[in-house]
Parts: sequence; structure tokens; C-alpha cells
Amino acid sequence: MVFSASRTQPCTYGYLFVILTVFIHLIVTVQSDAGCDIIRNIYDRKGLNLKDVPTMALPGEHKSTCGTGFSCCTADMEYKLTEKAEDEFKANLYEASFLVRDSYVSKSEKFDGYFLELLDQSESDFTKMFEHTYGDLYKDHKDIFSDLYVDLRQFYQGKIDDLEKALDDFFGSLLLKMFTLLNPGVHSDEFMVCITENMDELKPFGTIPEALSTQMRRSLNAARTYVQGLDAARDIVIKATKESPTQECKSALMKMDYCSSCKGISSDVAPCDGLCTNIMKACLAQQAELQTEWTKFIEHMLKLGGRMGASFNIETVIDSINVKISEGIMNYQENTQHVTEKSFEKCGHLVRKRRSSEPNKKKLDKKSDWSRYRPQGNNNPSSTALGATLNGYIAESAEMLKNSINFWADLPYLMCNDDNYAAEASNQNCWTGIEIGNYDRPIVKSGLEFQGNNSEVDMVSRIRSPSTLEYKALLKDITAQLNHAYTGRNTKFISLVPDDEDYDDEGSGSGSGSGSGDGSVNDITVTTIDNDPKYRPTKFPDNAAPSQATITLSVLIFSMLFSCLFHGH
Repeated sequence: MVFSASRTQPCTYGYLFVILTVFIHLIVTVQSDAGCDIIRNIYDRKGLNLKDVPTMALPGEHKSTCGTGFSCCTADMEYKLTEKAEDEFKANLYEASFLVRDSYVSKSEKFDGYFLELLDQSESDFTKMFEHTYGDLYKDHKDIFSDLYVDLRQFYQGKIDDLEKALDDFFGSLLLKMFTLLNPGVHSDEFMVCITENMDELKPFGTIPEALSTQMRRSLNAARTYVQGLDAARDIVIKATKESPTQECKSALMKMDYCSSCKGISSDVAPCDGLCTNIMKACLAQQAELQTEWTKFIEHMLKLGGRMGASFNIETVIDSINVKISEGIMNYQENTQHVTEKSFEKCGHLVRKRRSSEPNKKKLDKKSDWSRYRPQGNNNPSSTALGATLNGYIAESAEMLKNSINFWADLPYLMCNDDNYAAEASNQNCWTGIEIGNYDRPIVKSGLEFQGNNSEVDMVSRIRSPSTLEYKALLKDITAQLNHAYTGRNTKFISLVPDDEDYDDEGSGSGSGSGSGDGSVNDITVTTIDNDPKYRPTKFPDNAAPSQATITLSVLIFSMLFSCLFHGH
């Protein structure tokens, strides 16, 4: 069939008219479909004021977080959704870090309680053994030995710094008491000071003081520094994971979480994994700066833990205090004459007989003669009967330390593994931050220096924050003390004074955990800020109904074709 020009022209004009009508109607319909029901539902679930939500999509503002084009989110709505995104980030960060955080909290508490219980049990064993061996003589002079355990506890808790001096004072006091009892009379202060100053030469207790002092110093130094390491790590994890995100980070989070809904595209598609990872690396860039010092810290904790289970084993040393001191006393008893002669030779015969007229002085009797007593061994339950042993605790702690060695570098990935954020390791058919599609932008490295290449977050400052510098300094300091303890040198007690608010979720400031103490997931109760999870499957639902825009488009195209055919005839 051949059509004439006069019959073709109306069809052509009619065709163009229908095309224009379809185009205009399609724009309006698409914007209506993109419409505001999606974000309205989200607003309702978040408890926000539904009056803020427009009934129709509006042209996007130039400086809008979600970009130009039609949007159902006004500037005020974007501000409120940015606040929500920040709250959700903090809640998800809490959840992503809770296992590491709780592990350090519980291990710190467990070791601290164990070491203090070890000292309590040792003192109890000491008392039982010495009462059995020396009877009333020990009871009359018990304060000397009680003071020793007070000093051991105070050193462990950082209240005194010089353990060697405390042990020297103990053996000096024991020497004066035994010398007085074994050599009755009134001795001048000068004479008594002289024999204590020359104790190294007199050696009344043999080599026991030097050996015990070295063993106690090394093992207690190692124990308290190890617990200090756990405390420092606990504090850093708790505080660093509570740091507020920057404004650039919050805007990026809002874009990732809500802009697809603001655009009316969909609320059923998750952000791409790559989008999430890049945003998290920017939001956690300050924390990533801790990784290098954190790795060194973990390595030194593992080294010291290994030595604590061997040559610096506080369990073995504390358990033997009663036997060692009793051996020292026995050594003095067996060498009484030699020690006395050396004392007189070194310090002079500064002794005068007691006057019978001196008031309130008891006469010495055989009960005061230490030479009548001999140690009979430690037949009491040892401190190792506490239950779990030190080596068992160290093994548990070592596993925890190894598992957390890359914690700060892994944290962005832990965040994006959360179902509330990214699609499951998918960069296809997901929210790219602009549209539904494939994410092909490069993933940046962790740390502040690399964020200049981050395509998702334009960071204004890439300078380490005061908090980051503080945490790095603490890690360096505690690592140095761990190294000193490992090599047997004296250590400095680091005062850790956390703010009470830092432990609102973890228990008391002393490091008490929320569970049984083994760091398992089941022991922890997690409270999130927003308990309404975002439903974001990777793909569109298969049974999704055709949109109104699709129906309208189909009807109008059919009408256009019908019109052309009609005019053609």
C-alpha cells in the first residue's frame, strides 16, 4: 500500500504530539512513583515528624547531600536523617567492636582478681605454716610478716614503686627481731642500725633475701605490667570506638543510608560493599592510625605472657614465700654464733645488760628462743589450689591477643559485614551512592594519609586528632614497660584513670565485664540505638508489581500506535 503525503503528515504530527505527551507524563509519573511513600515509611519508623515529608518529590537543592534532581528530602530532613545516620553508625560500631572490647574487659578483671587472690591464698598458707612451726613466737611477731604482704599488694597496685626496698626492709626488721631475741639485752640504736646496714656482709639468712627479692621483683613486675597492658588496651578500645564521626563522615553515612530512599529509587537495595568500605575507611581513619603501635603492643604482650608462664611465673614464686623465708630463718638459727660474732666485730660490743628496775619489760623465757624451732615444711594447701592455673589464663589471653592483632585495620570491614549496612560482599546491582548499578571505584587503604584518594568522602583535615595522639602515646608507653618487664628490669606503674561514662556499657571502671568473663558472644547484652534494622536485600524482590509509570507508559505507547494506524487508513 502506498500512502500519500497528505495522509502521512497528520500521522507524523500526531506521532510527535503523542511522543511529547508521553515524555511529559512519564517525567511526572516517574517523579510521583519515586515519590515520598518510601521515605515517609522510614521517617515513621525512626519516630520523626511526618509533617516534614512533602507529598511530591521536589527539585533537589544545589548543596543537597543527595545531589541535584528531584528528591523527597528537604534540607531539614537531610539534617535529621544525618543525625540518625550518626546514631546508627555509633550503634553499629559498638556492635562491631563488642567482642574485642568485652574480651579485654573480662581478661583484665580475671587476671587482676587472680593475682590478688594468689596473694591472699599465699598469706593464708604462710600463717598456717608459721603457726604450726613457730606457734606463739610467730603470733607475737606476726605484724612483721603481715606488713610484707601489705607491701606486695601495694606494689602490685602501684601504690609503692620500689619492691626491692620493701623486701630489704622486711628482712632488716626480721634480723633486728631475731638478733634481739637470740641475744637478750638492750642494744643501742647505733648498733642495730649498723647490723642492718651490713646485712649483705653478715648474711644471717644466707642467699635467701637476694634470691627471693630477684624472683619477686621479676614475677610481680611482669604480673602487674601484663594487667596494665590489658587495662590500657581495654581503655583504648572503649574510648576510641566512642569517638564521634566528623561532619564529612556523617554526610557520607546519610548518603549511603538514606539518599536512595530520598530519591524514591528503592529502600530494598543495600549499599554496595565497596561504597560502604570506602566510607568506613574515612569514618574510621583516626582509629586506623593506632594499628602500627597496636601491633607492637600485642607482640610484646605475647612475649611477656610466654615468660610469665616460665621463668617469671608468679604462681611458683608466691607459692614458695613461706618455705623460702622459713629456710632463711633456719639458716640464721644454724649460724647464730657466727652472725653474732661478725656483728660484734663489725659494729662493736654496743650491748648493756637490762636493768631490773626498768618498768613494763617482760623477762625473756624459753618461748622467745627461735633456736628451739625448726621449719617442718609446707604441709598446707598451696596457692595453686585456687582452681585455674596461671598458664591456663595466659593461654586464653594469648588466643584473644592474636585474634585482635589486626583489629583497627579490620574494623571497617567488620562494620560493612553488618547486615544493616552493605550488601553481602557484592558490588553489583546495589546502591552506588548515585544509582542502582555496579560499584567499580577503587578501595582506598586504611589510614589518614590515603583518604585524599577516597572518592566517597572529601576529608577536610587529615591530621591526627588529640585523642589519637593520646592513645598512640599510651600504647608506646605501655609497650616500653612490657619490654622492661620481659627483660627483668624495673617498670613504671602507669596510672589509668578512665572517666566513669566510658564504662556505662561495660560495668565498673575497674574493668568488670558483662558476662562470665570468657569473652564469648553469649555473655554480652548489646543495646542498639535503633532496633529497627534496615531491610536491604541484595536484589529487587522477584514478585515486585509493575510501577504506575510502567503501566502509563505502556498505555500511552499503545494509544500512539493505534492513532498512527488509524490515520494510516
